[in-house]
Amino acid sequence: MKKFTLFFAFVFACTMTFAQGNSSNVKQEGDDNTTTVTQVGNSNVNGLSQVGSANTADVAQQGATNNTEVATTGDNNLVSLAQIGNANNGINILNGSDNTASITSEGDNNIVRQEATTNSSNLVGFQQGSGNIVVQNITGTGLGNNQTVVNSIGDDNLVTQEMNGENSNMLIDQFGNANTGIFQQDGVSNNVSALQEGNSNTIVAGQTGNNNFSGGQNDVQLSQVGDANLIELSQQGDMNTSATFQTGNDNVSSNSQLGNEHINLIQQTGARNSAGVSQSEN
Repeated sequence: MKKFTLFFAFVFACTMTFAQGNSSNVKQEGDDNTTTVTQVGNSNVNGLSQVGSANTADVAQQGATNNTEVATTGDNNLVSLAQIGNANNGINILNGSDNTASITSEGDNNIVRQEATTNSSNLVGFQQGSGNIVVQNITGTGLGNNQTVVNSIGDDNLVTQEMNGENSNMLIDQFGNANTGIFQQDGVSNNVSALQEGNSNTIVAGQTGNNNFSGGQNDVQLSQVGDANLIELSQQGDMNTSATFQTGNDNVSSNSQLGNEHINLIQQTGARNSAGVSQSEN
């Protein structure tokens, strides 16, 4: 965490300071463009649009109730958005291939949203604080090969991920109390991996398609460490695999697989745990 905080301190110390309530709009069309936007204060608004390939966008906002939206169309682009403060809203929209987009949010009651129509791209979201929300949606094109990554630290945070495509991965880590993760994948040969450490956590995961993994391919399984945790997993299709691990008390794991040739593993360590498995043919 220290490296994120030091980085933001450096960015805001070395860039121009803007007053409250400012609005910035940048539009670029072409190749090899670079945009840097920094806003310090409250109720600032930023809109950034890039069309082309190999572009770079860096947006940083410090304060409360700020809003920013970055839209990128093209290939091999890099987008970085950072917000420090409370009640901020950050949106990133991607269309193209081989792109990387990251959003970092520090504070409470912030919303981060990433949407992409892409293949071979990475979406990364990081939040520290309480009452925050991360939403990531990917519609895969071509061979897929996309990845979504979320790190959420704090209490009462919500992470939702939705992915459509193939050969793609969801990776989620949540640390704190009363956190919730909701994940949905549609396609083939996809993988979802989630880790929650804390109390009263909830994982709800669904996969539709064939040869999918929930906690497989050498990634972290659907894992919960703490008390009163719940995992609800549903897989529809053929040759799907699931592995769920719970350590603590009062945990419940419910796994449902509809189709043929499935593999299911549940491991619970602690007292008063409950496990349920349902496997049926189409």
